[in-house]
Order: sequence, then structure tokens, then C-alpha cells
Amino acid sequence: MSNLYSRVLVALIGIPALVGIILYGGIAFLVLIVLISTIGLWEFYRMAEQKGIFPNAVLGIVLGAMMQILYYVFSTDMVIPILVSNLIVAGILTLLSIATLLTELFRDKQNAMLNIASTIGGVVYVSLFFQCLLGIRMMPEILGMSGDMGGYFILTIFISIWLCDTAAYFAGRAFGKHKLFERVSPNKTWEGAIAGALAAVGGCVAVSAWLLPTMPVIHAVVLGAIVGTIGQVGDLAESLLKRDAGVKDSSQILAGHGGILDRFDSILMVSPVIYWYILIFR
Repeated sequence: MSNLYSRVLVALIGIPALVGIILYGGIAFLVLIVLISTIGLWEFYRMAEQKGIFPNAVLGIVLGAMMQILYYVFSTDMVIPILVSNLIVAGILTLLSIATLLTELFRDKQNAMLNIASTIGGVVYVSLFFQCLLGIRMMPEILGMSGDMGGYFILTIFISIWLCDTAAYFAGRAFGKHKLFERVSPNKTWEGAIAGALAAVGGCVAVSAWLLPTMPVIHAVVLGAIVGTIGQVGDLAESLLKRDAGVKDSSQILAGHGGILDRFDSILMVSPVIYWYILIFR
């Protein structure tokens, strides 16, 4: 099977499935988040092992999934879900920290400090950040919009990220002269980054006018700016991790597209920022 055929096949199956689950929400979306978080966290720990670091992968993956499931349960059933569910998150992260420190005593592995840091850091970077998408999807009110708008809101974010990446790529190839972070990603340029940011803002305004017509334009502009800046930082951050680990892709689980972290690097960094933006200004 050629690489191009694999890429097209994965896209034809994966994109409609992703859109459908995002719009459907509920348990299906929870399962999706837990699944991609589990794979993404496995990729993160696998890259750490390339550096001679030995995170407690089983502990991190299990508690990361437990955190997301409990967040969903309490956000669904409690009267004051945001406060309670975020306390659950704090409790799980505290448990993870204590359990990681205790289990490291018995693992007999070198680089104990790095093992502990990578175990906890992976859950924060992957599981917690992906969980913010779950929180956004479940919010009953978003930036003045009532009703079940979380699915359309997340689609708007994904489309804006795609527009940002596309504009940055083509503008960088056509006009790029000044390197952005050559040490981390040699092909990225300031010209491409600026074009990507502008496309994210314009795209978010246009898409939200279609999918989220009652959302104030100022919020669309701010969200586009978050996608256009923080999203590109997320891309660079994942490139930094891969370069440090000496790998080209986080994995090959998505044939022709790399791994989960390769495909969702921007949304990982964007989702917590937007989650807290909504909590503050909703």
C-alpha cells in the first residue's frame, strides 16, 4: 500500500468519523478522548524511553484515563459540575504525583527524577490537555450561546487550526525567508507563521458566522488569535520533543500521517487556553 493511498484512506475514514463523534457528543466523545489520550500518552512515554528515561507508563495511562472518566461523570451528574469536576482533576493529579514517587522507590530504574517528571508531565501534557476538549464539549453555555453548541464550537476550532496550518505551509513555501525556530523546525518561517495566524483569525470569524451565528464577533477574533499563536507553539513544542528523542514521528499508528501527537499537536496546546477563556468570559 503506497504512502499516498494510506494517507487518503485514513483521511476518508478518520475525518467523517471524527466530525460525527464530535457532533454526537456524550459517551462516544468520552471514548474518543480516552482512546486518543491513551495512544498519545503511550507515544509520549515511548519518546521518553528513546532518551533513556523510564516513565511509569501503566500508572500514567491508567490514572490519566480515570481522570477523564471521573471528570465526565461528575460534570454530567453534579449541580455545580465545573467546580466539582476540576477538584476531581486536582485530586487525581495529586494521587498521580504521590503514587509515582512511591512506585519509583521499587522500580530500580536509573534517572529517577526524570522518570517521575516524565510520568507526571505526560499526563498533564496529553491527558489533561485533551480532557479540556471534553470540558468544552460538555459546557451548557459557551460565550453567551446556550444549548448544545459544544460540538460546533470544537469543529470551529479544528477548522481554524487546519486553515492556520495550510496557510502557514503554503505561505512559507512561497514567501518564507526568515527562519522561525531553525533549531527545532528548520522549514518553518516567520512569513508562514504570520500568514497562518491571519488565516486562523479570518477563518475563525468566517466559520463561526456559519456554525455559531449567535457568538459575538469579538470572541471569534480572540479564539482565532489563540489558535493562530498558541496552536503554532504547540506544533513547535511537539517538534522539540521529537527532535530531542531523535524520532521523525511520534508513531506510525495513523498510516501515512504519523501518530496522535503529530496530528493533534496544535489542539493539545490550544484546548486548555480556550477552556479557561470560556470559563472566564462565558
